[in-house]
Amino acid sequence: MPNPVMKSLTIGGTTYDTVGEASVTQVVSSGTKIATVSIDGASTDLYAPSGSTVEPATATPIVDGTAAVGTSTKYAREDHVHPTDTSRQAALVSGTNIRTVDGQTLLSSGDVIVTKLQSSSFNVVDKRSKIETSQSTMTLLAENTGLSPTVSSSIVLNHSGITIDKLVAPTTDTMPATKKYVDDSIPAISTTTCTLGTSGWTSDAITVTATGVTSSNNVIVAPAPTSVTDYAAAGIVCTAQGSGTLTFTRTSANTNSITVNVLILG
Repeated sequence: MPNPVMKSLTIGGTTYDTVGEASVTQVVSSGTKIATVSIDGASTDLYAPSGSTVEPATATPIVDGTAAVGTSTKYAREDHVHPTDTSRQAALVSGTNIRTVDGQTLLSSGDVIVTKLQSSSFNVVDKRSKIETSQSTMTLLAENTGLSPTVSSSIVLNHSGITIDKLVAPTTDTMPATKKYVDDSIPAISTTTCTLGTSGWTSDAITVTATGVTSSNNVIVAPAPTSVTDYAAAGIVCTAQGSGTLTFTRTSANTNSITVNVLILG
């Protein structure tokens, strides 16, 4: 029996004329039905031969690996999910699997500003600071630190020691101080001498010039070594001080001039 001749083909309600006269060389009537078409006005079921249909995959999707075309003829379902690749770094989450620095996240561009720096040798707290290091020197530039409330200060640590710049006057026992502050806090010390003659005494009292003495500074008076005996014999004591003067009294007249050394504090 000759093969049937197909002059037209209808699929989904649309009829297509064949070019010339096409022969249907094989009609498959078993396997998996895939469609029903109209051939020359007659409905005909189309089948795919057994084993020729594309089936969905049943294996779990694989993780990332070396790129390959693959050999499987199965298709992937649209809702399939690949397993997590545990060999790779998980997404970084600030404060969870990557630390922060003084409350600032590392997941950003630019420099991290260290606002709290502590060590055994210095402590700069809650201020904007920057550390610059070299082989022998570490310089800490602290803006508005406790070292100075109005200007930038610097601490330089090296093999020669520690240098602190622009310190303010200390207000507690533990605050550092500059050499000038210490020097200014120590009273100035000066010396002078005065002479107690045998004359010029009034009612066994005499006032003599003592350069540098004021009415309020501290003074220490003592006879010069050559006048110790006469000073003691006359019972001489210093009883008053004024601006540039000292007043002495005696219990008996001195027979020799007496030299008195004066130490002035402040």
